[in-house]
Amino acid sequence: MQSVILRILPPGDAVSGIVHARFSDKQTVHTRFGDKQIVPRLVKPHTPAHRALMPVLNPFLRALFQSSVLAHARPAQDHVILVPSTDSLIHGIDTETGRRYADIVDDEDFLGSHILRIPLLPPKEAKGPKEGNVRDGRAKAKTYPTLTGRTVIVKEHIVFTNKGFKLLTQAHLLHDAIYYSPNNEAQQWLVYYISKPLLGTYEAAPIRPATLPDASISGQLSRVSSSQPEKRDINSFNELLNSFPMIARQMQPGLERLFNEFGKELGKPLPPPPSQISGASSLAESTHGSDGGSDAGSSKTNGIVRLPFPQDDLFDEEDMMRKALETAVTAGIDLFQGVDKQQLSLLGATTDLTGPAVERLIERYVAESVHDSLLFPKLCLIHKVEDQELDRRIRQMDCLDVAQVGIAIEDGQDGKKDLLTRIESGVAAFRRLGVAGSPQQMLDILVETERALSQTGRVSTIADAEKRATAMTINADILVSLLLLVVIRSQVRHLQARLAYMQRFIFIDDVESGEIGYVLSTFEAVLAYLGRDGGSLRRASRQNKLLWQAIKSGNLDQVKSVFLGSSCAIVDDLVEEPLSISESTTPSSLSSANGATIETTVSGIEGDTSITSLAQTQDPLGNSVLMMAVESQQVTVLQYLFTLSDHFPINVILNDQSSDGTTLLSAAIQLANLDLVRVILDYLMQNLDESMFKDYLATQDSRGRTAAHYIFNTPELIKELAELIPWRQKDKIGHTPLFAVCRTYDHADYSNMVSEALSAANAAQQGAGPLRMEDHNDDKGNSLLHIVKDSSIAHRILYECDVDPNTMNDKKFTPLMLASKYGRIDMVRIFFGDPRIDIHLRESRGLTAVELAKDDEVRNRIDDLTLFSTTATSNKADASGRITAIVRSFFVEDGSTRFVLKSGAPNPGTSSTTYTITTSRRSVQDFQNLAMWLVMDNPASYIPTFRADVFRTPFQIHSRPSRSVLYDAQTTLDRFLKVMISHPTFSQHEMLWEFFLVPDMAPETIEERAKLRAQLVQEKIQDEYVPMTSAADLRDVDSVIVHSRDLVRRVGISTRAVLRKGNVLNYALGDVAEALALLAQAVGTLGAPSLGPLPKKHVDALTKFASHMQSELASNPLAVYLDSLRSFNDTVGAMQASLSKPSILIARIVNAQRRIEKDKQALLSNTSPKRGPFSLNLPGMEESRIKGIREAEARIIDGEAHVQALGKELRYTNEVVVSELAGWTTWKGELAKEEVRRYAQAMLVKERERLRGMERVLRTLGERK
Repeated sequence: MQSVILRILPPGDAVSGIVHARFSDKQTVHTRFGDKQIVPRLVKPHTPAHRALMPVLNPFLRALFQSSVLAHARPAQDHVILVPSTDSLIHGIDTETGRRYADIVDDEDFLGSHILRIPLLPPKEAKGPKEGNVRDGRAKAKTYPTLTGRTVIVKEHIVFTNKGFKLLTQAHLLHDAIYYSPNNEAQQWLVYYISKPLLGTYEAAPIRPATLPDASISGQLSRVSSSQPEKRDINSFNELLNSFPMIARQMQPGLERLFNEFGKELGKPLPPPPSQISGASSLAESTHGSDGGSDAGSSKTNGIVRLPFPQDDLFDEEDMMRKALETAVTAGIDLFQGVDKQQLSLLGATTDLTGPAVERLIERYVAESVHDSLLFPKLCLIHKVEDQELDRRIRQMDCLDVAQVGIAIEDGQDGKKDLLTRIESGVAAFRRLGVAGSPQQMLDILVETERALSQTGRVSTIADAEKRATAMTINADILVSLLLLVVIRSQVRHLQARLAYMQRFIFIDDVESGEIGYVLSTFEAVLAYLGRDGGSLRRASRQNKLLWQAIKSGNLDQVKSVFLGSSCAIVDDLVEEPLSISESTTPSSLSSANGATIETTVSGIEGDTSITSLAQTQDPLGNSVLMMAVESQQVTVLQYLFTLSDHFPINVILNDQSSDGTTLLSAAIQLANLDLVRVILDYLMQNLDESMFKDYLATQDSRGRTAAHYIFNTPELIKELAELIPWRQKDKIGHTPLFAVCRTYDHADYSNMVSEALSAANAAQQGAGPLRMEDHNDDKGNSLLHIVKDSSIAHRILYECDVDPNTMNDKKFTPLMLASKYGRIDMVRIFFGDPRIDIHLRESRGLTAVELAKDDEVRNRIDDLTLFSTTATSNKADASGRITAIVRSFFVEDGSTRFVLKSGAPNPGTSSTTYTITTSRRSVQDFQNLAMWLVMDNPASYIPTFRADVFRTPFQIHSRPSRSVLYDAQTTLDRFLKVMISHPTFSQHEMLWEFFLVPDMAPETIEERAKLRAQLVQEKIQDEYVPMTSAADLRDVDSVIVHSRDLVRRVGISTRAVLRKGNVLNYALGDVAEALALLAQAVGTLGAPSLGPLPKKHVDALTKFASHMQSELASNPLAVYLDSLRSFNDTVGAMQASLSKPSILIARIVNAQRRIEKDKQALLSNTSPKRGPFSLNLPGMEESRIKGIREAEARIIDGEAHVQALGKELRYTNEVVVSELAGWTTWKGELAKEEVRRYAQAMLVKERERLRGMERVLRTLGERK
């Protein structure tokens, strides 16, 4: 009795029941399932077959190989399987059924709809006569039928559903792979992974972060609002006309007529330019007149501005322009109001525009239309004299410092930096005033400038509303001074014209109150001050300019005279200011509610020219006097300034930075002036302790760079400051100082500098051990191996530092790929010498390092290095030291493939490390011909035979040729070639050597020579071999052959069992890597913005760990080992076929001998004369008997000759088979040891690197940031 498990599988029912029973060996157990009687299948627990059926991770593949669908997909070479990605099946939902795709993949219709039927065509028919080459056909769409009768269309890398599908969907082709079925057949299938399933309506349902439900109410409101039609956002009248063509069509004639009339009105030439005094007087009169008129007569009725000026003021040119523009705006508004009411209702329903908003758009549209051609040029001509004088005064104040315009700076250097930041933002905004196209745009820019001055800097970072309001009030007090500096530094022309433009040519908005009125009055006060006062500011600017020029030119005496207070006074060299300017700058806007405050603030601005103020001055670029001395490389001046401790104490020097945050030391290092750097270093080391000096070196500029990031300019300091430099500190793009040093390719002493930097960084690294390269990767994932160009440095990094040699950047480039892409052969040689380097990795487009090579020469050199590589697929040299292998395969435009075959032999004449390499390009047909020619020459020898039609064509999917099929063919042919090279009979065959030593072969000649050699072999067999025809000989040969064939058969069974289990293990390891990637993706949802988020470094650590588990198929040691087993299994089949030849010959000999015995019996029976009935000697009987005797004798003679020939062939075949069996047995043992050793070594290297990667991940988790 024994215990078994009854697995009950009812036909057509997906439910299976498991019943435990006990029964005797001879007992038959029957059970019933429902109404059907079922004979259960008995499966013993823990059988090898049961253990081998390990389920795969991908639900589609798991369901496919458990179904009967593939039984209809025969032959396998004519079918391609489209497999949806695991992520899409697990996290995807069919919205039609509401079920997860992982639950519906068991449907046979679903499975069959993803299997394409693509029959293989003969080579000559694979390409149509009109299709051209394959490259041209890749962009064309092509239709493929599925197993279920549907069709799909493939174009480039996208699969579209077509006939038979309910919905038209599309999926992306991701990558392809060769998949072996887990059953005993181990059938090979071509699999293309696609981004999502082709059936149903796919909707991604990834794991969502666990966020707080704060947005539930807002989400409901958004859903309610989303039910209503979304309104358009109209920002200009031009956009309104484009969005509503009917409105544009109705308004277009009126707008054209309006602009024509406006052009006629303003197209008249202006009167002669007035003098300075008359122009100023007219300006004052027009200003007073316009203000009075505006106060008295301006009014609005239904959004239409009434004309504020009496007829008497139209004689003024500016008033006439204002009147014309106002009339044009009013006419434009009237035109809009005359549009069809239905269109206006549509506008109101589909946009958020109101009546005043549309009037503003029309006003701006009209002003922009006439700005460049008519309005603004005339206005500039009117204010030309005033603007020229104002520009001259502004140019004489361009050297002012922010501390010299009446601003009480708080918080020392920090407060001054805050003000400079505000001024820079204001200047950037104000400069756009010069390209503004309308008064409204100018006013917007002026308001933006005011807000930049008020809200940038530290104020914008204050979170508390009350404190922020207080800070804004304080900023408003100094707004005039800041705006004064903005006007001076921006150097915008025509300011008086622009002021008048904004004040008098805007009609809809109120420009006299609110924020707009305040900004305009402030701007007007600044211009008034610049035109009326400013003598002290000009003197301060002149004094600053003299000091700055003395410092930059190195005039030490003049610098000393300034700081000693002995410099002569600076006299304002301006001409006496005209009275008209001072008179003209008392506009009515200054008499507004805030006018007293503005006027008081402006009048209080006096230039400070004290020595203390001069020492703290900064130019418009933000450079202090110390920074000017550094930038101009004036060493003596800098030394003198360092002695002025009263004006330049140590805290001032430490905080002295340019506008972009560059320190004095960083600026000096960037200039590569070692003397200048020494002066600064000596001063700092005398006045700072080590910790403060380290903090100073770690000071970052606006790009996040420290002085150490520019240390390559002064490499002499690397050793001196080795342990003080912050080697691991990164800038905003992730560059460390060591990274920056390695990128300085044009340095004269690059190799020594980088070597010293590596040693210094290692010495400064916390903790013992080699230098950790992951600390120096930039934000794009580039490591130092990606960027170094010196091969000796790369060798040092590989073997002396803790580095991942196969690390990829954001574009999936490894260091080897970049070296190949840029043609750095020495670097490529160093990488190929490291067994950790994976030469089969692919970048984002699927290209390897050799395919990314710069040109054919570089690619050929890489092929040479591949021949001698020490990777998992390394090649073994024969007894003479020759190495032969297929190093690369590639697609050809005619739809075929080529294999680059290289053979290298050591050159004893020069050196043992010098090889002579021969390169050949072969096709699959060439290898088939070689096998055929060798069989013709040695018919009894074993040889792994193959046919060209067994090999899949990589071009079954025309737009995406299969690289996995190409690599499989390359591996198969390479193993075949290695078997031939180690073959006991063919290893020295001339045709084999000619195959890899002669690039250009003549197949016809070789075939004729093979036929002649085959005839010679047959003649030699018949002439030189003794036949084996006796029963004892045949019995001995047969017993040996049968025993040998049984041993080889057992080896084959064991090999196929190992192959089957190895495939399952290989796919299981791949599933583990993919499962870890999915786990990392799921754990990533626990990070921010989840509730109680997991720290980002933990999420990144798991992602990195998952990436370390990934492996390319060609570099997977287990996959390579399985390829060798498949090749060995082919030799087992060839040996079995070879061992069957003697048995076939023996059977033929026995049959021939039986026929001979039969003929002899017939001959004996015909020796005596035969008589007819009644013993009558009938005529003709004797002749027939004699004829029969002669025929029997001839058959006996021919049979015996045939037996003799077969016996000779049997002896030859037996000798060949037995000798080759002995050689094969020896080779089998050596091959097994070699492949196991190679597999173990490759796994050791890979797992060791994986362990180091895990250690790096754990080290990252343990670091404190």
